[in-house]
Amino acid sequence: MASRNETDVEISSPRTRTETELENEPKTMLLYNMESDFPKFEREYNLTCTSKYTCSTNVYSNPQLQFDAVLYPTNTTKPRNDHHLHNQKQINVFYSMDATATIPENLDKFFNLTITYRLDSDIPWPFFAFIDRATHQQVAPAIEPVWRKTRRPMPGSFEEKEITDLVKHKEYDAVFVASTCNTQSRREDFVRHLRKHGVQVDTHGQCGQFQCPHTDEDCAETIGQKYYFYLVLEKALCVDYLTEKVVLAMESGAVPVILSGANLTRFLPPGSYIDALQFSVKSLADEMARLIADPSSYERFFWWRTQYRVERRDRPHREIDESHPFCKLCSVLHKLDKHYVYTSRGSRSVRKWWNKMPNSDRSACVHNDESVYKPTMTKWRTLV
Repeated sequence: MASRNETDVEISSPRTRTETELENEPKTMLLYNMESDFPKFEREYNLTCTSKYTCSTNVYSNPQLQFDAVLYPTNTTKPRNDHHLHNQKQINVFYSMDATATIPENLDKFFNLTITYRLDSDIPWPFFAFIDRATHQQVAPAIEPVWRKTRRPMPGSFEEKEITDLVKHKEYDAVFVASTCNTQSRREDFVRHLRKHGVQVDTHGQCGQFQCPHTDEDCAETIGQKYYFYLVLEKALCVDYLTEKVVLAMESGAVPVILSGANLTRFLPPGSYIDALQFSVKSLADEMARLIADPSSYERFFWWRTQYRVERRDRPHREIDESHPFCKLCSVLHKLDKHYVYTSRGSRSVRKWWNKMPNSDRSACVHNDESVYKPTMTKWRTLV
């Protein structure tokens, strides 16, 4: 039997990497020019998602780095000199939490994916979520949320006595908190007309006579103890645009009066708010006065506290888990068929999607003027 020579080397052919191995490769995402929006992510941040996929999020634009995905903030311009942003295999993501953002015409077909507050985004990022106290599952926002039929208090929730205690110390009609004074929705005119019909509205923030020395949450809790109604008036009336203001209102212990372009039934428990667009200004003022005079009817608005809790989701640096949009993007990057990416870019108008209502040619936002607030506001319902 021939002996094996010590110089003999067993040569094996290179092993082809399996699809599973390729799928599980770490992916990288760049938050382009968003250092101020994501202060927690100092240069590089490894996502702590609970899935099997791994990603790192970077806010430091090193020209030598290549990225699997780049998130561009609102009102951005197409980068010209950063050669690491011109990789044809890279996913370009339009990111926006601002309803007034615009997409330049030259970026119309630049993006592959969208991450915004809109529910029809590729990856939705709503400002808040309602969680079922019993199942700990998110119920809303959703296209068709399913709310519990029973209103029996869940463990750890408010009891009826606590709701009564919440109400009995209130003294004033309504409060409005704002930092932007001249808005697309003309909400400042809405407040003025509401006052004309006898509603006492105290304004806190840069646009009013009162200032909040603490955080938004502390301020809301303090003023919510005194006021019957908390005016949630969005700066722009756009599809799905319902911000964290509604969370501050609902947690404050006041009833939200909401002026928004969103379909509120997709976001909030029924019977927990007043939709201002369902009333004329005068009839809204009359309804608010009626509820103040009828404590039992007013208290019914707080039933949701016995069933649900509300969580803010708008903070980019909140605790990251599987539900976080960055984790969802990480999963998408691992699953995407690269050939799809090549062919999709240039075939989809993100600009048209952003500017229009879903499945409609109507504008996604209503550009307002004062006249819609007088003498009736109900014609809003035909616009939003």
